[in-house]
Amino acid sequence: MVQHMAQGERLSFDGVGKREWQTFDGTRLTYYVMGDHMAPPMVIANGLGSNMLAWRHFVRYFARHYRIYIWDYRGLFQSDKAPDLGGYSIPHHSRDLESLLDHEGVKEPVLVGWSMGVQVILEWFRQFPNRAKAFIALNGTYGYPFRTAFYSSVREKRFEQIFKFIQKHWRRATWLRPHITQIRVMETFVRSMQIARIAGPTLDRESFFTMASDFVHNNLEIYSEIFRQLGRHNTRSVLSSIQTPSLVVTGSKDSFIPAYVSQEMSQLMPHSEYWEIPGATHFCPLEYPHTINHRVKQYLHKIGALEVKALAKVA
Repeated sequence: MVQHMAQGERLSFDGVGKREWQTFDGTRLTYYVMGDHMAPPMVIANGLGSNMLAWRHFVRYFARHYRIYIWDYRGLFQSDKAPDLGGYSIPHHSRDLESLLDHEGVKEPVLVGWSMGVQVILEWFRQFPNRAKAFIALNGTYGYPFRTAFYSSVREKRFEQIFKFIQKHWRRATWLRPHITQIRVMETFVRSMQIARIAGPTLDRESFFTMASDFVHNNLEIYSEIFRQLGRHNTRSVLSSIQTPSLVVTGSKDSFIPAYVSQEMSQLMPHSEYWEIPGATHFCPLEYPHTINHRVKQYLHKIGALEVKALAKVA
């Protein structure tokens, strides 16, 4: 008997509220809320292709001390499509972030971004400067990620070619979805990622498989367009003006956003600390979740964004 990961199958999340709102251009977006409504706010920006399941360890740890918000990017997972393909630029996503903050009445949030989420938050800093309590940047860059991905600028043009091909032909491959969600296929895929050093041996397979079972139902034309826009985005000029305390986290074996790129970004931010996790890849949150939780907790406490009483609960 072939085993499948069911669409929408969920790992255990206590106290998660699923909500919707209309963002600045009328697009209906889905977001999730966790934690006490009186707690200080934390807003998480996903990596491209991930949803809240990628954060299960992080959320369980910090929802005791923060009111946490996570939204599905426009056109992905449970959120509606933008009015047209022009509505998927990184500035559109950062305006969605601002719209969510306004919708929920959030002031001075702790902002946490992974991969693409880092660029979304940096763009938000450009548009709405220095309104965050803290910024945690995981496996991210300030821009033009394809120029340094896999340590080669040659691949930038190849990414564009791949996106064009997917946008043109993706519907012909939808029949593959039931096969992709077979557990044995996912196991083979993960092993291939590990051999290629895209993912590490400590990857949380359960979270990854469940997230992947949702991902295969996305519109790949939209996904490719977001990826294309991500590759064209740059916020390097913004970094020196960011006054928000920031922790830049990367993995020593991250091949998509090499560690030296994250280190450069941190050096250009006046109030930033840099932390490199030995052996970690681009999937840090799913490889070393407890290590990340502990280090982020220490940092937030040090800068005054996590109260001493709250720290005692998780020590």
